[in-house]
Amino acid sequence: MKIIKIVGAVILAMTGGFILAVFFTLPTMWLWNWLMPKLFGLPPLGLFQAFGFCMLSRLLLGTSGTISSS
Repeated sequence: MKIIKIVGAVILAMTGGFILAVFFTLPTMWLWNWLMPKLFGLPPLGLFQAFGFCMLSRLLLGTSGTISSS
């Protein structure tokens, strides 16, 4: 019975993570597809490309969501 609860929690966490990823990726995709093709002639992005763009920008810009006191 305990294993079923653990498997259920893992499935719920994975589903929640996927929903959050789509929730944060869609605005990036919509903004890119609205602005970039018209302004710079760049091709529109798909959902997975927008997700990769979000991950790449997070890696390059280093936004971790924490506040550091310096």
